Amino acid sequence: MSSSHSDCAGCSECCADDSDCDQDRYDDDEDVGGSVNQRDYDATCDSLKDRGFKYVGCGMFRAVYMRGGVVVKVPHNRDGYIDNRTEAAAWKKYRNNPTSFGIYVAPCRLLADGCLMMVSVDEQNVNYSDLPAWAKLIDCSQVGLYKGHLVAYDFALDVMEREQWEQEWGTDSKFFHHNRLSYLKKRSVL
Repeated sequence: MSSSHSDCAGCSECCADDSDCDQDRYDDDEDVGGSVNQRDYDATCDSLKDRGFKYVGCGMFRAVYMRGGVVVKVPHNRDGYIDNRTEAAAWKKYRNNPTSFGIYVAPCRLLADGCLMMVSVDEQNVNYSDLPAWAKLIDCSQVGLYKGHLVAYDFALDVMEREQWEQEWGTDSKFFHHNRLSYLKKRSVL
């Protein structure tokens, strides 16, 4: 999981360590499902560290921890929870097939606490100068190899079904609707 991209749709100032990761965290009374408040967020992060997970980084909406071949994305606000839910729904729908935009996604599943468990991908052996067209459209080309296949590992903002799913879930991401949806709709007519 690389956080070196400064032109991503998300955070342009990724956190150096988990103590810096405090953008738009939950209010103690906000109930969005999953890790619903600051106490739960802190407890989840502490629990992961206690189990040997290492902090990898964070963006605007999620902190990322890794142990072995497993990554856990911990939402620290409503959008993070929606991103986790979107990525899990996309994997459940598409599995080893491309999304409506031709994106291949990394295997993952939503945990009961709202965190997302995902396979770790190999970014080191990706030839970023020779990516397929679909990978170039992923925000910051956040792709890696899983079992020899190129997959996206941070793709919640690149799933066209997200708008429909948010309606079905009775929620919406202000960031997605204000900053990314029009881009996806333009891309779908190309």
